[in-house]
Amino acid sequence: MSSDEKRLGKAKIIHWIGRLLSVPAILFAGAHIISPDTNPEVEVYWYEWLAVGILFASVFALIFGWWKERIGGWTSLGLLVVFWIVYGIYAREFFPAWYILVAGIGLPAALFLTSDNLRR
Repeated sequence: MSSDEKRLGKAKIIHWIGRLLSVPAILFAGAHIISPDTNPEVEVYWYEWLAVGILFASVFALIFGWWKERIGGWTSLGLLVVFWIVYGIYAREFFPAWYILVAGIGLPAALFLTSDNLRR
């Protein structure tokens, strides 16, 4: 087995791990689209809707990453950074559950980028 075949084999494994790790984020976003959380007692600010929209776009970028790894990975990571900037500016705090976003969106996106890099 040549080194190129080993590298492509690793890329394929990393790509599938990225796909598997992106499934919970995709299912979570899909569940919130189908059955949104409605709580009339809580006021939702406009920047929170913007942040949620950016997160949904980041998850859709993960879906796109199943087909085009580089575009989906960079778009998802970029939108994740934009989310933190928007949320941080308007909420005046760092997003409390940042580690969930890193694990759920950032890690699969990074794996897609790693897989694409190994294929080149």
